[in-house]
Amino acid sequence: MNNRDAQFVLSAFRPGGQDATDPQFAEALSQARSDPTLASWLSAQVAFDRNFADALQSVRPPDDLRRRIVAGGIASLPRQTFRRTYFLALAAGIAVVALAAGLLLRGKSDHARTPWQAAALNFVSSNNRAPELDHLAPGVEELQSWLTARNAPMAARLPAGLSQSELLGCKVLNVQQRAVTIICFRQTDGRLVHLVVTDRSALPAGAATPAFQQSGPWATVSWVEGGHAYMLAAIGSEATVGRFL
Repeated sequence: MNNRDAQFVLSAFRPGGQDATDPQFAEALSQARSDPTLASWLSAQVAFDRNFADALQSVRPPDDLRRRIVAGGIASLPRQTFRRTYFLALAAGIAVVALAAGLLLRGKSDHARTPWQAAALNFVSSNNRAPELDHLAPGVEELQSWLTARNAPMAARLPAGLSQSELLGCKVLNVQQRAVTIICFRQTDGRLVHLVVTDRSALPAGAATPAFQQSGPWATVSWVEGGHAYMLAAIGSEATVGRFL
């Protein structure tokens, strides 16, 4: 079983731990215990599922929602279709609750993400194990020269927490005629962390205070400094990305 297969199996793992002794999960869980990357993914996945469950429980439909939906369905259709109307109305009520929960959870995660942030996060999440970079850089100075030659933004300084991570290289995106540089690093445990850089105007004035967001297993923190806007992205939580600042 490779990590992709293990992730497929573990995507059904319930956050309450009920499946920890289930033989169907045994091999995938064993692989997660021996692979830090997979273990980090599972931890983030369980946290996301738990947050979703909490958000769903916090949504309370009106007490008479079922009665109102059923009554409306009965009034609008011939009597002989009552049984079908009942089940359709009940399904509609469930859909309303699920949609409300989804919107609530989305409001807690990435509803305010800008196009450049969304594009960068899409790239790193799709290339988490082996990112398809435009340039492999042996060092920061060489990376700076390569980006400058292509009029692509480069961080004025790297966050202090990245000093112990290995620089891999970069990817340059064009998002709505805006150059966006994604600089990829490998941590000592093998996991990746990404620094995204673009022009300061990409974030609103007053965004100097770091703003954290969660999108599924991915945590990000965004801020402005000097002439640039930044976003750090890694699998984990607010604490995961916060320690790199």
